Amino acid sequence: MNWYALALFAHIVGVLTLFSTLALQWFIMLRLRRASSVAQVREWSGLATGLNRLVSISGVLILGAGIYMTASAWSNLTSWIDVSLAAMGIMLILGMGVVGRRLKAIQRATNETTTDVIPAVLRAGIDDPTLWVSMQTSVAVALSIVFLMTNKPSLTVSIVAVIVSLALGALVGTLTLHPRQGARSAPLRVNKTSTS
Repeated sequence: MNWYALALFAHIVGVLTLFSTLALQWFIMLRLRRASSVAQVREWSGLATGLNRLVSISGVLILGAGIYMTASAWSNLTSWIDVSLAAMGIMLILGMGVVGRRLKAIQRATNETTTDVIPAVLRAGIDDPTLWVSMQTSVAVALSIVFLMTNKPSLTVSIVAVIVSLALGALVGTLTLHPRQGARSAPLRVNKTSTS
């Protein structure tokens, strides 16, 4: 059995799972922004927090298979691999640290709401620019990692690719914000001890 080919298959499955999760998370966030009742927010935020398991699975497949392929066919000093690992770290911070925590805060707030009318503080959490921009930036960084995997560029090009993806993700996220009138309120409290 060709173990490298098997590891490559697992790696690709991990990447596909990651992009599927990002697409679902993006769709759920759109639905949250269009929600007109607490019940709808509760339903969609519950689905979003459940996606964290898929993120964990994709991370294990991507990193586990990637480490094996690096050890068997590449060098751990290969520049594009090092930059890809750093970019994965950035995605982890944005995805689990920012998006994941804020979505959990939204779900927690719906459980504490006794009315079906979305209160201002909950609406402000849903419309939080940091949440939306972080999501868009995560997608852009994921695309930059695919670029590095397929082109295997030099260190300079690899770093520039990730920097450009961060800038484009933040720009697209900022340009697609749709602030609501009167939505400004105290932000939802994010539990800093939770990472999932």
